[in-house]
Amino acid sequence: MPDPWRSIKLRDFEYVVVSPTTMLLRLGGRGPRWGAGGSRPTLVATSRDAINRFNAIPSPPDTRGLLRAAYSVPPELVSPTTKFSLHFDDGHVIVLPEPTEGVARPTTRGAAVPGAPVPVPPVVDPSDVGPPGTVPPGAEAQAVAAVPAAVESIEQPQADERLAAAEARFAELEAEARRAVAQVQELETWRGELERSLTAATDELSEVRAARRADAARMQQLQDELAAATATNERLRAEAEEARAFTAPDSAHEDELSAARAKIEGLRLELAAARETAADAKLDAIRHAAETEAREQAERELDKTSPAPD
Repeated sequence: MPDPWRSIKLRDFEYVVVSPTTMLLRLGGRGPRWGAGGSRPTLVATSRDAINRFNAIPSPPDTRGLLRAAYSVPPELVSPTTKFSLHFDDGHVIVLPEPTEGVARPTTRGAAVPGAPVPVPPVVDPSDVGPPGTVPPGAEAQAVAAVPAAVESIEQPQADERLAAAEARFAELEAEARRAVAQVQELETWRGELERSLTAATDELSEVRAARRADAARMQQLQDELAAATATNERLRAEAEEARAFTAPDSAHEDELSAARAKIEGLRLELAAARETAADAKLDAIRHAAETEAREQAERELDKTSPAPD
């Protein structure tokens, strides 16, 4: 069965101010007379900044060809720069005109609906009335045909009243839901900021703890180095005391050592002198031997040159 909303003959598209934060967009039209209204399409508001989609406010299904829907939207969207349209699940789109200002429907049961037609009883021609107990020709068919309109004229104000009350209440609840969502989003933002601050504080605390551990390790290292230096100093002091105690008695033998060194030096000098004396004596012996050899050689040469005796 085709969706009656796809072939709607739009009768009105109006906005009604429900509260400072909520605007109600209502549209109505006619479809097939006895067809069911089916699911209501999605209202799409296209502005210069964004595209917003709104689902219809839940309400009783439409009957007898009357198609109605209401949407709760923020007031700032209702402006000449916003374009409205109906979108269906299969991609079909119906472009809507600019909404006109409407009048809020009364929510008091039994109140008259402004602009609603007042049923007027049909005028009966006396000539069409037959004798008592008889039915005028065609009167039965006219009565049957007038039943739907009469029923609709009786039920329509009550249905409009209940629908208006439901729409207003739903719009209020939806506005409260939007405010709650905004508050939740704000709380989520605060929560994110608190979590980031907590993470930063935790990181900073970890850095401080790490620095304290490093400082404690460095202090322990310095204490160990100080203890080692103190032990080394004590050991060197003990060694110095021991060295002083060991070298003190040897100072009495310093004179003996100096005398021994002097004696050694004297012996060295005597040895050098002896060596020099021995060298001079040897040189004299050599010189004497050379002179003797030379003299003897001269005498031999002289003997060779002298004439022999007769």
